[in-house]
Amino acid sequence: MPRNTAEIVMRDAGFETDPESWLADRRATLAKRLDEVDRALKRDALTGVRIERGRLKITPHDAVTPPAAVRLERAIDAVMPRIRITELLWEVNAQTGFLDAFTDLRSGKHHDAPAAVLATILAGASNLGLERMAYASSRVSHAQLTWAQTWYLRPETFADALGRIVDAHYGLSFAQHWGVAEHSSSDGQFFSANRGSGVINAKYGPDPGLKIYSFLSGQYGSFHSSVIGATAGEAPFVLDGLLNNPASFDPLVHYTDTGGVSDHVFALFHLLGMTFAPRLRDFPDRRLACFGSAKA
Repeated sequence: MPRNTAEIVMRDAGFETDPESWLADRRATLAKRLDEVDRALKRDALTGVRIERGRLKITPHDAVTPPAAVRLERAIDAVMPRIRITELLWEVNAQTGFLDAFTDLRSGKHHDAPAAVLATILAGASNLGLERMAYASSRVSHAQLTWAQTWYLRPETFADALGRIVDAHYGLSFAQHWGVAEHSSSDGQFFSANRGSGVINAKYGPDPGLKIYSFLSGQYGSFHSSVIGATAGEAPFVLDGLLNNPASFDPLVHYTDTGGVSDHVFALFHLLGMTFAPRLRDFPDRRLACFGSAKA
């Protein structure tokens, strides 16, 4: 879109296109909010937040899961039927049609034997491998598994399948009790390779490994994950799962821990119309940028 046309469209939509006017508005907004916080702190009107000897004090949250909920979870788990993983996945497919997402790379057609696709997915998910999966199966050969892996399993088909499962999950009436899907969060989890490398990782110790950076919706739908280096910063990957989200819901408010925070993430969230709500470690030690002179 040409620049002149874009500016007309943005003005018609209510966006400020003059940078000086926009910055002036942000300065006024920030000054107003800082003044509100300052006055609230003086009145001791912020729950769990106070100033002691010139230092900000924030009361940490306690665990909110009551013992009765833990007992209920165990009771529900005890009465769940014990079935084979293949039976469970066939039932999930019947409800969601996720196997239809795995199409041939060349023709776009579905596999004639969906059981081969499912067995190939399980071979990777369980770390069993194609050869041992073929040996354990009475109906699927190694050649069929190899063919399915080569032509049907790829990142975009996995993303499509996951999106179908997540959408079906959100369509369940019970899922509405868990929260708002559009309020999402992400965090990294380290997986060790369990082989001493002789090089000490300051955070994770001497073993090599990697991190999986996972995204969870407010209704506990795991809708995206990225494999990243164990020492890589998490902030550059925060937008990956939100902008490449295969499900139909739109993340509006996103939570991370300190690892997911950077000035760039704050700025990009604002430009994209989303709210960034990080949980910051050692927040009282941080210095926040502001316009003009700042009060304590």
